[in-house]
Amino acid sequence: KSLPLKRLIHFGDGATDLVASTFCKVKDNMSTGQGTHRGGDGAIRRLRFLEPMTVNVLSSRRKVAPFGVNGGEAGLVGINRLLKTDGTIEELPGSVRVEVGTDDCFEIETPGGGGFGAKN
Repeated sequence: KSLPLKRLIHFGDGATDLVASTFCKVKDNMSTGQGTHRGGDGAIRRLRFLEPMTVNVLSSRRKVAPFGVNGGEAGLVGINRLLKTDGTIEELPGSVRVEVGTDDCFEIETPGGGGFGAKN
């Protein structure tokens, strides 16, 4: 389910409005590593910017999936995307500095956790 949120995010000496327009769980079992005990579900968070700014992102597990343990399967990697107001979608690396415009959205799809134990 999506939960619309609005937060005031502080940067340095000033404050910038930012709207967290959606937050939802990735479909059950779609991002998790399978196993006797499956890994955790990933989540999707979309942030909409109310003014142009520079965004710095530092995230992991964008190339190497969270591993499974004792025969459990790996979870899925995460994905960062920039959704521009002109309709273009740019997939971004885990560590990036990007300029965003008014009403651009930054979408963060977190990785799913690895499973534990061989699946029966």
